Amino acid sequence: MKSIILVALLSFFCWQSTGYTLPLSRNIRTAMTGCGSPSAPCWSCSGGLETMKAKKSSPLSIEKVNTVVPDSCLHQRQWMSGTRTTQEQYKTQYDSLRRYVESCAVLDNDYSYHAFSSMDAAVQEYEPNDTSRYTLYRQWLVSVIYLNTTQEFYFCSCLLSIASTYKYGKFDPTNATISILRYIRDHTGCDHQSTENEIKKDSLFLIRNHKDTTIPSLEDLGLGFLLTHNSVSPSTVLPTIYLASFTSSPNPFKTETTLSFELNRMAYVTVEVFDPLGRKVWGDEHGYSLDKGIHTVHLDGAKFSSGTYYARISTGFGEVKTVKLVKQ
Repeated sequence: MKSIILVALLSFFCWQSTGYTLPLSRNIRTAMTGCGSPSAPCWSCSGGLETMKAKKSSPLSIEKVNTVVPDSCLHQRQWMSGTRTTQEQYKTQYDSLRRYVESCAVLDNDYSYHAFSSMDAAVQEYEPNDTSRYTLYRQWLVSVIYLNTTQEFYFCSCLLSIASTYKYGKFDPTNATISILRYIRDHTGCDHQSTENEIKKDSLFLIRNHKDTTIPSLEDLGLGFLLTHNSVSPSTVLPTIYLASFTSSPNPFKTETTLSFELNRMAYVTVEVFDPLGRKVWGDEHGYSLDKGIHTVHLDGAKFSSGTYYARISTGFGEVKTVKLVKQ
């Protein structure tokens, strides 16, 4: 109860100091996941009017980490705390936490889901005249939603952050939030009572302010995949909606080859090469979130013994494609 009261007070303070109210769904994140504690802060006041402006993706401005080990996760986790004052600092925080989630979603199982609320606050502050960042943020959130399939708080926190991205576009933010909260209430093991209370508050807000009470479906919001994968662990592999192709050229090869793949949507991708016994002979310890389009990976196989290998690409949604490679 104390944590909920604290969150409510923080929401009021943010509204008073900036003229902007944080998404209503944030009021239940503390009850669901426990964020808001000194070790996992999840609040930041923000504000400002924003206008639509198209923008191309920019490189991530993060500190490079050579290997994914608990120490590096602890180092990256520090971006969840501290004070930011400039757009550049918020952008660095956002990009660093994005890489943290991609690298440490499972390795830092008890903390990684707290990153989403910090990213929600950061995304409001950097490049305030570019509202397309919310769409890009939502695409990334969808690409990593199944990275951690053991911690349900991760799944629910990611969904709450997705709900916060519908600030612009054809759907009213409150209506979109209600749609996602209903899904959380009906299909997850997160705090159902807090979710139900928030749905009632949001619905009452629409009625009192004489707003349209039509709630969009998950399909309308681009989240229809949740209806067939209604838990943190999909029971079946999703239809091939992310991976369009995966090829290698030249193949057979003598010293090197190029792996090419096409993504229909932004996706979290891992590329690895295995020998006939299933031992990994090439690949990073983690993957990357990549934009829609054609991508290539250079494979230096000069040190490989002659024979057969298997290149495998997988997404965070469980899609997998394999290419047989022949080293001459």
